[in-house]
Amino acid sequence: MPGLERDATYCYRVYLGGSPRTDLLGSDPSPTFRGELGERPAEPFSFAVFGDWGQANAGSANPGQEALLARLARTDARFAVGTGDIANPSGSQSNYGDLYRTGSSVSGVFGPRFWAGPGRSLPYFPAVGNHMPNSTFLLNWPQPRAVATSGGRNQLDTYCCLNGTRSKDYASTWYAFDAGGARFYVLHAAWDAGNLGEGTQYKNDYDYHWTPASPEYRWLEADLAAHASTSLKFAFFHYPLYSDQSSQTSNAFLQGPGSLEGLLSRNGVDIAFNGHAHLYQRNLKPHPGGLVSYVSGGGGASLASIGSAGCSETDAYGIGWKGTTSTGAACGAAHAPASTDQVHHFLLVKVDGTRVTVTPTNAAGDTFDIATYQFDKGGAGIPTPPAGLTATAVSTSQITLSWQPSADDVGVNSYTIYRDGTELATVRGWATTFADRGLPPNAPHTYRVAATDGNGNTSTKSAEATATTNRQGTVLRFQPSKDTYVNADTRPPPTAPRPGPTPTTAR
Repeated sequence: MPGLERDATYCYRVYLGGSPRTDLLGSDPSPTFRGELGERPAEPFSFAVFGDWGQANAGSANPGQEALLARLARTDARFAVGTGDIANPSGSQSNYGDLYRTGSSVSGVFGPRFWAGPGRSLPYFPAVGNHMPNSTFLLNWPQPRAVATSGGRNQLDTYCCLNGTRSKDYASTWYAFDAGGARFYVLHAAWDAGNLGEGTQYKNDYDYHWTPASPEYRWLEADLAAHASTSLKFAFFHYPLYSDQSSQTSNAFLQGPGSLEGLLSRNGVDIAFNGHAHLYQRNLKPHPGGLVSYVSGGGGASLASIGSAGCSETDAYGIGWKGTTSTGAACGAAHAPASTDQVHHFLLVKVDGTRVTVTPTNAAGDTFDIATYQFDKGGAGIPTPPAGLTATAVSTSQITLSWQPSADDVGVNSYTIYRDGTELATVRGWATTFADRGLPPNAPHTYRVAATDGNGNTSTKSAEATATTNRQGTVLRFQPSKDTYVNADTRPPPTAPRPGPTPTTAR
């Protein structure tokens, strides 16, 4: 619908046929939507992120997904962006479905319980995933304006025949758009799991899409350069840069300065949002050539566990669910979830100038792991010194430290603890306590703490905190002088007869 005014509110109805025409909305009220955001909005705005959804059981139901989308519809998000893999399991039109047909894997997206709710008013810009990136994806999610204005691509292309893969037509989807002073990049980082040849999903995707000579890489490099002055940039693609899921692992082909991670980092992209792994994971910036990234693959598909092969140092908060045992798992600062509703989630991202707050919201309606970033310093921000440092002696050999988290534009990766002026230990960025053990009794010690972020910037040291380990108690030793014993019995002692008057003899 061309010619819409920015930020204006519109209502609409849908009709079938000419005269007479059928009102397809029946007795439903007219839905409303708002025109696109202005380039410099006067007020903060929010958008949502979620992916890996569109799953339905035999009755075309999915309670977690239904609850999640209903909650999404009640947010103030102006639009949503997807991280891939819509319409499980194969991305067919039956999987997408409609308002009427039901059945196993039928109407998992457009069924009345799902996207029919938020989709009345919420635009959606999904990245393509590995579940059959076919023409059905293009049909259901056309993006003519965003593609045309950014010089991107959203069309069916023939891919042949790297790494022994078969010649096949797949959707090629990459484009960018502006909203509220930020630039949004929806990228294609996925490959058909049924057409691997001699390669893997990750390698085939890299060889087709992300070598420096590939069309998508060249397009992205040129668009990033053309928008170098844009102060805030986000990227959305399917395969995760960093994931602690043992099957949907980190994609090493996309990491490093010569691949997608380095290209995004060098050109000021602030956060990458990924999917593929059916869980939630927030990653700290791993090194100066990287960026903050999220895995948001909990939109409704069957969930996966996390950390079974270990948790990475930059996994600040991660939760997953192991279906075979119905148990939750966690990494970083997270606690293991108690139900699937605590793992199914979307992200609500609030943008206020260059200040960005990411609020994950689960299907139970709870928010968790809220993180705020200040991206106005281009990665040059230095963490604030840890405040409120306290030192408490808890025994003759241990002093426990605690402090308040430092603030940083991209997040704190680690804290370094100093004892009596000498470096003692380093803990991960989500820790705010430390136990100094093995100390001698009655010994005073002075502590300070400094924070370091993903760019290698280190704060000044905190104020000092001093404590003295507890004094060792005095031990008294006695030499025995006589033999002693303890006589114990569970029975009470016999009661002696009460003495009476002395008997007399009658005379």
